[in-house]
Amino acid sequence: MIDIDENKSPATEVLTAVKEKGMLDNVIFFTANLNDVGYLIANGAVAMPSCYNNTTFSSYVLQSKLKPLLFQTDNTGINEEWISMKNNGIRIY
Repeated sequence: MIDIDENKSPATEVLTAVKEKGMLDNVIFFTANLNDVGYLIANGAVAMPSCYNNTTFSSYVLQSKLKPLLFQTDNTGINEEWISMKNNGIRIY
């Protein structure tokens, strides 16, 4: 899998380029933009947003009804957001 940090270019352009190259099944899109996460998921991409606390988790999963395949976090050890992710079937990177 290739991890693309698409914060440098619009998600629409990056996704179009990835699809044109036939690489959609080989790419994870790293982004912290809630709207981009929704767009990417709706268009068949694997979005990996940052999640550092339960408030961030809630904004994605509970409020926006988005369910990314995985979240990126720099936190270590078992903590509240890790438990929330596990209980909702979301992987942690």
